[in-house]
Amino acid sequence: MAAFSAQNAVFATVLLVAGFSGGRCAIISRESMLLARRSQLMIEGGSDSPVAVLQVHMAHINFFQVRGEESMTSLVAMAEAPRGDFTFLQTATQSRLARSSPHMAIHDHGGNFGGLQFFTEALLKDLPGDTINRIDRCNLHGHGGNTRGSPQGDPLALIAQGHPKVWIVVNGEDYSGEYYYKRWLSSLVRAGHQVLLIGNKWNSSLADFSGTGFTSLWAPFASLHFAERQRFTPMDLVHLPSASLNGVRDGTIAYQSRVCQPDRERLFDDVEKELFAATGQHASALGECHGQGTSSLARTLNFELPSDPLSHFDESVERYQKFKFAMNMEHNENNIGYVTEKLVDGLLAGSVPIYAGDFAAAAEMFDMRGVVRADLSSAAGSVATAKEVVRLAQDPEAYEHYRKHEPLVLEQALRKQFSWHPAVWPTHGDELRMRIVDEILRACEHP
Repeated sequence: MAAFSAQNAVFATVLLVAGFSGGRCAIISRESMLLARRSQLMIEGGSDSPVAVLQVHMAHINFFQVRGEESMTSLVAMAEAPRGDFTFLQTATQSRLARSSPHMAIHDHGGNFGGLQFFTEALLKDLPGDTINRIDRCNLHGHGGNTRGSPQGDPLALIAQGHPKVWIVVNGEDYSGEYYYKRWLSSLVRAGHQVLLIGNKWNSSLADFSGTGFTSLWAPFASLHFAERQRFTPMDLVHLPSASLNGVRDGTIAYQSRVCQPDRERLFDDVEKELFAATGQHASALGECHGQGTSSLARTLNFELPSDPLSHFDESVERYQKFKFAMNMEHNENNIGYVTEKLVDGLLAGSVPIYAGDFAAAAEMFDMRGVVRADLSSAAGSVATAKEVVRLAQDPEAYEHYRKHEPLVLEQALRKQFSWHPAVWPTHGDELRMRIVDEILRACEHP
């Protein structure tokens, strides 16, 4: 045990503390490791005194998950190893559903959105003390969105848990704000709760909406998902990392998806067919989906990723950096501002994205001159898209013309859609952050 490395001591500490929390068998979630990394673990000690100290901000480490729907909260782990003898300190597990932290005025109820806690911490960062106190007094609760209709993620199931007054709900799925309100949130409002929904547009005509007890703000997941990234912030869309600008691209076209949507599968087949006919090269399937008719031809590449824990969003960027093109298409074409991390993954990687979704909404945020618009409306449109991609792949000058645009994110979008993120504040202000805070305060003051 004395030879146990400091790094191993840290991981052993986290594993053991999680394992004994609440007296149940625990699973350490991917989010736990990512949040631990964000909290900047510090290891201290030398050869004379092999002491490993794991310093964890309580406001960050609360995503340890036990079997079922329970969530452990507010975990503090500290391991001291005088001659290899470890001791552990653990805070008491709080309620089964609600998670909170001494540094937070917002109770976190989980949900689809893994970045809810980072997001809410950003909202409160450096606010005046009286503002924090006002929010704390109003019993504010957060929920990270529903799981595609599953009642497990339904905030309605949590009404009886302390009768919260004000909710922040983040919607990262492909529902309009109007549909989300009617399907899940209207009952909360009728029960006297105040609800702030952040996500897609209210409907195809209105970006935002405000009514009695309810406000819906358009902040697409293309922005919100940065709360789950470890290596990138929105400002990396202003100046791309050097690996994205200058890295070697051995692959031509990458397709990564775990939902094998037929139109996307058809386009991958067409791209593979056109690319092989023109160059003798194959497109690359990096995920579970690999087309419907040419899967035996498409090659799957496995890249060795860095050993430090990354979000799956950052892993996608690492992969796409090896390719000239990335197929970054949404689940569906829409007109409700449903623009997700898929497009951002390709942009951050410095690849040329092949995109389908709400193209008009994406153009409100990004410079789409460097994006190939995929036509998934018909078989002919799919073939035409494939031919255009292969044409660009064979024309270095035309390809570089697509890649020369920078910044990739528009100035107005940084101010309106991305300014909840602290990295944006020094140069573009915190307009969205303060708009959300003002809505929270308004809801808190409602009788």
